[in-house]
Amino acid sequence: MQLLANGIIMGAIISVGAVGLTLVSRILHFFYFGYAGMLVFGAYFTLTFFNFVELPLVVSLLLSIGLLAALAIAIDRLTFKSLRSRGTGPFGMMVVGIGLELLLRSSVRLIWGSDVMRFELPIKRALVFPFDVRITTNQLIIIGASLLLMYLLHLFLDMTKIGKAMRATADNIELAKVKGIDTEKVIMWTWGLAAISAGAAGFFLALDTRLVPIMGWKLLLPLFAAVILGGVGNPYGAVVGGMVIGLSQEISAGFMAPSYKPAVAFVIMTLTLLVKPSGLFGRGG
Repeated sequence: MQLLANGIIMGAIISVGAVGLTLVSRILHFFYFGYAGMLVFGAYFTLTFFNFVELPLVVSLLLSIGLLAALAIAIDRLTFKSLRSRGTGPFGMMVVGIGLELLLRSSVRLIWGSDVMRFELPIKRALVFPFDVRITTNQLIIIGASLLLMYLLHLFLDMTKIGKAMRATADNIELAKVKGIDTEKVIMWTWGLAAISAGAAGFFLALDTRLVPIMGWKLLLPLFAAVILGGVGNPYGAVVGGMVIGLSQEISAGFMAPSYKPAVAFVIMTLTLLVKPSGLFGRGG
């Protein structure tokens, strides 16, 4: 039961991050490896505002997400927009994304160093639930905040004009242009939502564990596995995929070494590609 609880917590973190990654993949049509760097920057931005500027935690997170969104949009304007205008294919965009991930990770080491860092929060006893399941206050915050964030993203995508424009652009960008949709504006909103997801996931992961520059890279494989399992481009599928990956990884720790957790995500991703390449909720067979 403790492993199940741990799986729900990790699944919530992966689900939040996978939503932003699947939106970028669906609308921009490539897998963005630089997303790992966004996730790390979000965590370190929040840490800086909270530990050093001494702002309230919620304010620190909101400021961090704002900065991360500005950074993501600036990167798009300086790199990907030019590549799109030149007709660069998904593989070229993906390679540039790998380079950006290395650049962002190196920048984190340059600015904050490589030492392990933590949020300076008062240590509280874990709450004890039935079956001797122990969950900390921080972990309850992670679960509650993840549910709230995913619900708000659902409302945004389903009920706002820009959310509907994002769905139209994802289906057919050329037809969306013909219909008068400002696709560049949609792309900017996509990066903004990706920043919210990456920033929140990075903060949740750091709150539950610790901050190290490589934390985003380690989470990237489970994120990709969640996106592929749920169906690339399907935010709701990404949420389900994230929970499945999180639960599978944590429960596997009951009968194998924890160092094999990434292998579990890899196996699930590979089986999905072999059996149902479109994912559980993707289009196609």
